[in-house]
Amino acid sequence: MLLKKYAAWFIGILFIVLVGAYIWQVQYVRYVANRLIDFNRGPAYAVKEDLHGLYPRRDSMIVMFGNSITEGVDWRELMDRSDIINRGIPGDDTKGMYNRIGVIAESKPKLICVMAGINDMLLFGRSNDVIFESYTRLLAKVKEKKIRLLVFSTLHVLDRQQGANERINALNTRMQAWCLTNNIEYMDLNPELSVNGSLAAEYTSDGLHLSAAGYMVWGLALSKKLNEMAV
Repeated sequence: MLLKKYAAWFIGILFIVLVGAYIWQVQYVRYVANRLIDFNRGPAYAVKEDLHGLYPRRDSMIVMFGNSITEGVDWRELMDRSDIINRGIPGDDTKGMYNRIGVIAESKPKLICVMAGINDMLLFGRSNDVIFESYTRLLAKVKEKKIRLLVFSTLHVLDRQQGANERINALNTRMQAWCLTNNIEYMDLNPELSVNGSLAAEYTSDGLHLSAAGYMVWGLALSKKLNEMAV
């Protein structure tokens, strides 16, 4: 009996140690991955960031600011207006965008339109609490510059990842409430682009990024919103 008792204790302790080691390993790998990407986002990212700093700075522009979803379309062509510029970079997250926003704000744009959050969630595996803190920190930095903001909802995905859209909805709810409290315009695009809580297949090219049809929906909705804002 005593031997069985000690064996049970040993197995229990071994199980706890193994589970703890696994959790530590996962968290450490994620930490290292985040640090590597934070400090070395790759040559393509660096080139884009440098170019954005070199381009002529124009007053009274509308800036589309975000990641690959924002970067994936020519906004001047889509919106048929010359006062809009694209400052999306593929793979960017709220931390990278926070580091980039200073250069963009220096040009004194009349409006910065922001979409973010999806890479923080799906690429970096950050919690909604961490994303919310980082995202609102970014927006607060812009607000300090007295520049108008329009925040887009984080878009749904074609739900191959179980629970992803539920997390996106929860983040959007918090972001919308924060924007309302801080007198920042907020625009929920998901009702236009989603079906049954998931990004509609006709509006996506790969389950995450938008198709041409998806960008058309976004462009029409944005055009209406800019008219309402008198921009």
